[in-house]
Amino acid sequence: PYSHLPVSSCYEVAIMTSLRAGGLGAGSGKVDRVGGWRDEDQENRVRHVVIREAEIVKQPSTHVVYKINVLTQWNHWSVLRRYSEFFQLHSELVQRYKIAKDLLPPKRLMGNFDPKLIESRREALEHYLQRLVNSHFEVATSKVLSAFLDVQSHDVIQVAKRLARRAFEEGDATLSNRRPCHYTPTEMFCICKRLKLPMADGDSTDGGSMDLSHLYSFINQLEALSISVPAGHPSSCNMPFSLAHFRALRSLSLDACPLALVEGLSAVHNQLRRLCLHHILNSLKAVIEDAAVERRSHSASSVSL
Repeated sequence: PYSHLPVSSCYEVAIMTSLRAGGLGAGSGKVDRVGGWRDEDQENRVRHVVIREAEIVKQPSTHVVYKINVLTQWNHWSVLRRYSEFFQLHSELVQRYKIAKDLLPPKRLMGNFDPKLIESRREALEHYLQRLVNSHFEVATSKVLSAFLDVQSHDVIQVAKRLARRAFEEGDATLSNRRPCHYTPTEMFCICKRLKLPMADGDSTDGGSMDLSHLYSFINQLEALSISVPAGHPSSCNMPFSLAHFRALRSLSLDACPLALVEGLSAVHNQLRRLCLHHILNSLKAVIEDAAVERRSHSASSVSL
């Protein structure tokens, strides 16, 4: 009955047919495409997930963690999850969306650390996640799945909206008191990437708390910036970011942030009055060399032939 649909739509129908075996409904929002996907959902959706690695961890007790690589339209990152977290995710999806209980590979009481079993379960869990992110939009964009994949902390669109709200609520006090603003390397990448993208249909432009103009205005006036990796949470984002948009910057602190990720240092170094580096370099030589290379590169690109 779906022979008139394009291949991608037929695929979504097949996925939904499988999920509805557990009683999943068609959703309540306005549906523009088969599978429930609306045009404004496309930018925020997770495009692909793969589990490339599984590792046995000894602490606090012996268990297996799976490294999940997540891809959206504008970013990619990885998260670590153990089977118990998959089980909790599945339990919530079954309860909220009535998906089939047997979609998740079952628990095993014995042999959990056998290499063949770990590889088999890795493949099964990867297939499980791929079915979820390619399913009905209410499941694929659900808060519980987004939290499991850590979308709110990495997706460019979502992070920019969250930081715009923060700038709206706290920006004036931070600027007036000249307090440093703290961002992670991932947040810096998302800010810089979002500045290069066109406004989307779902973006707020009415002056509300998530209006991106709040964020743009804030970083243009910010004088003190601190960029650090959260303690105990090494950054899974290795994407470069630029300081060129921080035109009023006077103080910069980098903590455990790889200097190779920082672009545009030469664009702000003349205006900086304070530069602090923690857990990055053995000496300042690398900073000086990096700035010199950037200046030479900029000068070369400015020459007209």
